[in-house]
Amino acid sequence: MPETVEMGVTVLVKCATAAAPTVFLTVGGQKGATLHEERDATEVTTKACWPNRAYKPGFGTWTVSCDGMIVATDAGMTALREAFHDGLEVKLQMIAGTAVGCITYEGMAIIKSNDLEFPMEDGATFAIEFQGNGDLTHTAKIA
Repeated sequence: MPETVEMGVTVLVKCATAAAPTVFLTVGGQKGATLHEERDATEVTTKACWPNRAYKPGFGTWTVSCDGMIVATDAGMTALREAFHDGLEVKLQMIAGTAVGCITYEGMAIIKSNDLEFPMEDGATFAIEFQGNGDLTHTAKIA
């Protein structure tokens, strides 16, 4: 049986705010999303390591970015805009997959940037970046 490869179209970014922490709203108008995880490399080289350097994993961080078309009446975008202007954290979910099986990434984040573009002869777009604050959990569901 061939493996199922995920298509980007199945990935959704959702958010919950302090006002409704268990209600996740899909960010409307999404076209693209990126999850970036990174870990510092702490050098622990000693003379005994010669001729190579040695490293241990250090602190980690994660970000999520999302872009798409602006949907002015979208509840998810409205909640994010309010959280950004009020300086509040959001609970972020990024779901990759379908009913057959999916991976859900979840964690608290701040909205680092929120860019809106209004070109004269094209659709209005947004690009938003979330900076993770603490752990990012991964939950796999296999049907």
